[in-house]
Amino acid sequence: MNHQTSLTVRDCVGLWLAAKRATIRESTWTDYTEKAKQWIIPRLGRTPVVDLRPEHLLRLYRVLQERGLSSRTLCYVHQVLRQTLEHAVRLR
Repeated sequence: MNHQTSLTVRDCVGLWLAAKRATIRESTWTDYTEKAKQWIIPRLGRTPVVDLRPEHLLRLYRVLQERGLSSRTLCYVHQVLRQTLEHAVRLR
């Protein structure tokens, strides 16, 4: 198994946040980091990216909605996940 196929969602979030840090405001980076640590990593962090499926994301969004998160927070979580996965694809 090569390094890329063993990357977890946690690994990819970390790589994306590190790459993103120099291109966005510090407050935005902090907000993305907090959303990732609070909502994404506890639920999806151990999942290998190659095994991630739409149902994982749908389950995450459903749980967050059931917890009463605002639409804005859900959008932030989605944005972090989307950009993380796009970054992972670029890294192969």
